[in-house]
Amino acid sequence: MSDNDRQLLALARKGNIEAFEKLTESHQKKVYNIILGRYSNRSEVSQLTQEVFVRMFKSVRQIQDDSLFVLSIYKTAKDVCGL
Repeated sequence: MSDNDRQLLALARKGNIEAFEKLTESHQKKVYNIILGRYSNRSEVSQLTQEVFVRMFKSVRQIQDDSLFVLSIYKTAKDVCGL
């Protein structure tokens, strides 16, 4: 994780939505594709993708180890899919 990402994560932990969006923007397409592999309805896939990032934003304060943040995104995507 880069220094810039660590700074964004610190801001996201304080509730900064813009910092969280910048931090997660590079992962959104991959999460969408993970979910698309499980569901075919693109509207549902979009909603579930959004759900992943809502859950992540709500739980970002609980992730103590910065290096686990990205892993948590993909774990949450799998949880949302029921995998």
